[in-house]
Amino acid sequence: MTRRVYGQGPWRRLLSTLLVVAFTLSFSGIGYAAEAPTAEVPAAQAGASSPAEGAATEAPAAEEPAPPQEAAPAESEVAPPVTTAPDTPKARPGGATRERTAVKGAVTRTGPAGKTVGTNKTSGQKTRRQAVEAAVSAAAVTAQGSVSVRLEGYRLTPWAGWVPANLGKDYDEGDWVPYRFTIDNSGGDAPVSFGAFSFAYDHYLNSGSKNAVGFDATRGWKFYTTATEPDTGDPSSHSGTGLSPLSQDAGAMGSSPALSTSFGAGSVVVPAGEYAVVMYEAHLAVTPWWRLQSPSRNGSGFYPGSSLQMRVASPSGDRTVTLPVPPEPDASI
Repeated sequence: MTRRVYGQGPWRRLLSTLLVVAFTLSFSGIGYAAEAPTAEVPAAQAGASSPAEGAATEAPAAEEPAPPQEAAPAESEVAPPVTTAPDTPKARPGGATRERTAVKGAVTRTGPAGKTVGTNKTSGQKTRRQAVEAAVSAAAVTAQGSVSVRLEGYRLTPWAGWVPANLGKDYDEGDWVPYRFTIDNSGGDAPVSFGAFSFAYDHYLNSGSKNAVGFDATRGWKFYTTATEPDTGDPSSHSGTGLSPLSQDAGAMGSSPALSTSFGAGSVVVPAGEYAVVMYEAHLAVTPWWRLQSPSRNGSGFYPGSSLQMRVASPSGDRTVTLPVPPEPDASI
């Protein structure tokens, strides 16, 4: 057969040689190559020469440029790994979520339907209660000048009741005289946090031979609020909330002209349309006890005329109530 091929002339031999070279190049990857996955070498061509067999052995190398498997990414798309984004709210029992807001440190809890069920308090935020208190304070400052005040003492005769003037000669040394201080916000449409106020009461009078001590103590500080205007005929005592002074009976005992009791701003809050009543009692100094002190003093019965006074100083005005001199004791103990 070989003789037949080579014996057919130079053109036939050249064509046969070109065919062999073409097949060799197609399997070695040089030049143009047919698709590797579908190329199969016929048995007749494989046996034509030994170089063709070597090319067939190296065929798998020609497959490397082709993608190994195009289906692999599809598998990850079908079942991607479960991940949670950093800002995604985490599920909580009952369907509630816990998410952070734009405000640093503020955490809002929301229910299954987006309903807010609570907000954590932070240093940069005010709670609802703080906001209400701030609004009340602002209203109080605005309404402060709209309230009125009055100071009264309890008179014993000719009828018992509260009066803003002279209490009459009905009290003796050693008695506790009832007083009340009323803050009227009945015409206000906002609560009033009343400003600082203080009481001053005559203590020591060094005039001639008097050398007298008037009031020497107070007690029973309290207050209550009411929608009903306090009446002259109200009893001399009333239940209320204890009131703690900033200072009580301040002054030098036996030498200060007056003693004082003071309260800070906001000590008393008067609701809109109501009254606040501060109540207390003041003690009339007893001559026998003060004469035993050093230096010796006389008691309240030695104060002249109606000069013994109780006064209040407040943002809404000052008031004074006088008490006539109680009778001097006719003997000493």
